[in-house]
Amino acid sequence: MLEERGSSLIVNQPKDGYCNSYLKYINFPSGIRPDVIKDWERLLNKHPYRTYLPIVNFPTDRDEISTNVREKLLSQINLIIKSRLNIESELQNAVSYLISEITDNIIEHSGINRGWLMVQFYPTTHYLDICLIDAGKTILGSYIDNGMLEIKDDATAIEKALIGLSTKRDDRGTGLRTSRAISMDGLEGDFILYSGNALYFKNKIAILQRKWPGTLVAMRIKSKVEKFDIYSYI
Repeated sequence: MLEERGSSLIVNQPKDGYCNSYLKYINFPSGIRPDVIKDWERLLNKHPYRTYLPIVNFPTDRDEISTNVREKLLSQINLIIKSRLNIESELQNAVSYLISEITDNIIEHSGINRGWLMVQFYPTTHYLDICLIDAGKTILGSYIDNGMLEIKDDATAIEKALIGLSTKRDDRGTGLRTSRAISMDGLEGDFILYSGNALYFKNKIAILQRKWPGTLVAMRIKSKVEKFDIYSYI
């Protein structure tokens, strides 16, 4: 991802054998490209008892081939999560919604042709982590490209995105706002949003010295929550 932006990437292999095995399984750092690798479904299902999926490097182009690949990929990921975690249908709907919404955000707003996805489950704590990344124009860049020049910094851009301000002035976006509400309020987890030099975490926005050239969304949700109703949030 960063190499595509002109950055050099050096990976120092850890000495720990388990860590090396883990990085190899998740295909770090390149990821699985379902539009390039013919047997990507086999690679996703290679170890049915693992609690994590490999990194997936998916296309975000809107042409028919890329769209079909992406739809098939997301369907397969949802099936794997459902079968491995044995979660209730309401939670499965939430997981599917979160992945779909952030994927759509990357397609609609990043201005770049690749996105990255990884999912990991922690059986002892019953937490499910979902992370989606792009190396695109940032949330601020998307607002600016759509003529919203009054938004002048990354922190303000994140703040506006989380209250649902759309890049289309005649309506309001819901993706990031709703995903935050489902993750934190509905499923008792966490929600991280990192774009440019601004980071949202625990209801606060911090300014970091190092910028991320794009947008990162990380969600941690509980797989066992009583009386969760996704329709209270969408």
